[in-house]
Amino acid sequence: MQLYSCAYDYCANVSGDPNAKANEIPKPTKKPIKSANGKQGARFIGHELYKKIKDYLEAYLHGCRTKIIEKDLQDELLLDFYTKQWSDFRFSSKVLNGICQYLNRHWVKRKREEGNKKIFEICDLALVQWKEHMLTPLSNQVTRAILKLIEKERNGEVVNTGLIKTAIESFVQLGLKGSAPEHRLEVYSKNFATHFLAETNSYYTAESMLFLQENPVPEYLKKAEKRLQEEQERCAKYLHESTKSDLEHKCVQVLVEHHLHIFYAEFQNLLDNDKNEGALSSVV
Repeated sequence: MQLYSCAYDYCANVSGDPNAKANEIPKPTKKPIKSANGKQGARFIGHELYKKIKDYLEAYLHGCRTKIIEKDLQDELLLDFYTKQWSDFRFSSKVLNGICQYLNRHWVKRKREEGNKKIFEICDLALVQWKEHMLTPLSNQVTRAILKLIEKERNGEVVNTGLIKTAIESFVQLGLKGSAPEHRLEVYSKNFATHFLAETNSYYTAESMLFLQENPVPEYLKKAEKRLQEEQERCAKYLHESTKSDLEHKCVQVLVEHHLHIFYAEFQNLLDNDKNEGALSSVV
């Protein structure tokens, strides 16, 4: 509450000293300021505070990125650092947003109503800064780290799915709430979903071809059914729900449709074997 009061006092009562140094926030004054109509009232100036917050966030995130470079973090170590920093940053940005509610309700609101779409509420400003100074320069590394963990999980290894979930949530949350609904998942789609579906295609194309070379069709159908179930569970665990239909389509396409000519060739044999009818019907 004390910090909120400090932000309020600064925003609502500023000296506006033209002789103040460029790198200093003007000091509050007790003197009332007359408006254009001669009435006394509080003068509201938010630009300096907003700029200081923006500059601080940029410097902080630059420091985080410097640590990644200095420690040469890669793959899971990078993902662990990224997700911890994201969780701390999101919590702190929400607290800061509460402290700056007066700034949001007045100066920020007025600037946006005047058409300045580069000014954001403090919570959204934090997201914009994270996207510019953390996600954009690290997106390839972070996405690659996520995809490697997913591949390990597909290979039967036990992985920390919490890292995957938190990293993906960061992509989703970076779609600003003020954006049009069709644009809110652009960060998620561009930085993860597109790459994930491409990797899914490559992974199951290679696996299905190899498995069919070494195993009969009935065994492959059981394997394909199991893989479809695993991907459904994966989507529920840590992917955004918007990926579900595309993932299902991609898996059916790669695991089933691309091999229909093989299934047709042995279709009569499958019909003659009762125990395989369930596998065929459940997949095809």
